[in-house]
Amino acid sequence: MDAREQTDVDRVADGWVDALARLLPTVATAIGRDEGQDRF
Repeated sequence: MDAREQTDVDRVADGWVDALARLLPTVATAIGRDEGQDRF
C-alpha cells in the first residue's frame, strides 16, 4: 500500500505534534518520541 500525499491539514497537525513534543517531554514519551528525554 502506498502512502497517501500529505495535505496542508496533515502538515499543520504534524507541526502541533512536534511543538507539543518539544515543549512537553512527557507527551513526547507518551507518543513514543525520543526528543526531550534529556530534560527529565
